[in-house]
Amino acid sequence: MSFVSGTHVDGCRELLIQREASSFTSYAASDLVLSVVIQTQPQILRNYQIPPPGSLQWLSKQHSGTLAAIILAECINVQQLRFSSFDLLSRSLNIFPEDLSSWMGILNAAERIDIRLAQLAPQFGGRWGIIRHVSLRKPTALDYYHDIQVAKVWNQQRSTRIALNEFLLEICDGFQIPHRVRNNIDLEILRRRSIEVITSMSSAICASIPFHLGKVDANGRKCSSDAQQVAGACALIWPLETVAKCRYNGEDHRLIARATLEEIGQAVGVRQAARKLSELSDRDSNSLSSEIREDLSFPGSRVATRSLS
Repeated sequence: MSFVSGTHVDGCRELLIQREASSFTSYAASDLVLSVVIQTQPQILRNYQIPPPGSLQWLSKQHSGTLAAIILAECINVQQLRFSSFDLLSRSLNIFPEDLSSWMGILNAAERIDIRLAQLAPQFGGRWGIIRHVSLRKPTALDYYHDIQVAKVWNQQRSTRIALNEFLLEICDGFQIPHRVRNNIDLEILRRRSIEVITSMSSAICASIPFHLGKVDANGRKCSSDAQQVAGACALIWPLETVAKCRYNGEDHRLIARATLEEIGQAVGVRQAARKLSELSDRDSNSLSSEIREDLSFPGSRVATRSLS
């Protein structure tokens, strides 16, 4: 199950809470709750919002210990770190001594989140396992899964890691704050590791594209599944958007993400993909115009105006 907008997710989540868990004991009802857990993840990171605490606590209790619930909890942690950094920056662009411990805490917490997310793959097998096929004749790997829901959840784990490491890099590059709390050698290691994570996660998302679009089945065999194609295409939109808009990504991954969004919009007929592609194009144009204005402005204006988003 997939919801088109955050409004649908909000409404469905509140309806589930009002009826309480006792009303949702069937397999179909449990699957509905799991779908809301999964759909809340991109809603948090994409829209820079956290739903009311009560609704998240209720959701996590319904599927605690599942891969989807664990990723949801980490999405919330990432967003809370973002809000903490916004709060510090809203006071002043100057770094005061009393804030250094807070920035150190943000950096350390972000690294711990990424370690936990990285350790999930070995913990989940069976239905939730990832099968990777590497061909000597092709430079790219091919991943396939038990079903689309499994593929979607793993791609959301990857998207969360990309967003988290992009956040770390923005702090390192945009505000020069870490140089006050860590030595340059540590920061270079952190920066290199974050770029490697972004590259690795983007490669894995790209490796899942054929499965999502119904071009290979759960056994890795070539196929043509129209039924799987639409659901898989919808599940790919947020991960592809994350890959395409990450400025620390290589051009090859960004081009693949954009080309796939175009295919989903035109060949599969999912309008949301076409809208996202248009938004990315507008974003690139605005970013270029902003950089030109900054270059013509006073020295240091680029750092002063850069957003952590």
